Amino acid sequence: MSELVENLKAGSANSQAQIYLELTNRLKAAGADVVALASVAGHFCENEFSEISPLPIVSMVGEVDRYLAERGFERVGILGNKVTMETRLFGGVSAAELVVPEGEDLELVNELYMNMATRGEATEFESDSLIKVGARLCSEQGAQAVLLAGTDLFLAFGDGNCGYKVVDSGLVHIDELVRQIR
Repeated sequence: MSELVENLKAGSANSQAQIYLELTNRLKAAGADVVALASVAGHFCENEFSEISPLPIVSMVGEVDRYLAERGFERVGILGNKVTMETRLFGGVSAAELVVPEGEDLELVNELYMNMATRGEATEFESDSLIKVGARLCSEQGAQAVLLAGTDLFLAFGDGNCGYKVVDSGLVHIDELVRQIR
């Protein structure tokens, strides 16, 4: 299990922030102007890291919040690992209410996602199951869209053509990074 996953499960935000600090110091020495946390789960310690980072952070959480606000979303379903879902993207989204899969769906999404992310591919069963949970977030909980709040969820959702609006947090983040480069 990776250090990040271990720190996430243990709630060791300060330990993970120190790891990011070491890496960011190397990036700064190499000439970087900003830093981005490439893993959605890695944002669990964004507040702690922002206090010690020698570079400005381009926040995926902040960019998702801005994206949802600009598009007028009020209620959005969230899929990802259990911690990301339960904390509603680490409490960083205020533009829309984030709704979480209920009952067995919460555990199912976590299990499917973690297995898929570990392998780096999604089976047809995993894709179908995750897409169905997203559909339930829309039909049963009134979500206007479903936020893919897991770095590897794109593997299960492909082009996002699943009968409801999908917001890929990774793509939102990448779009902002590209905008800043230009």
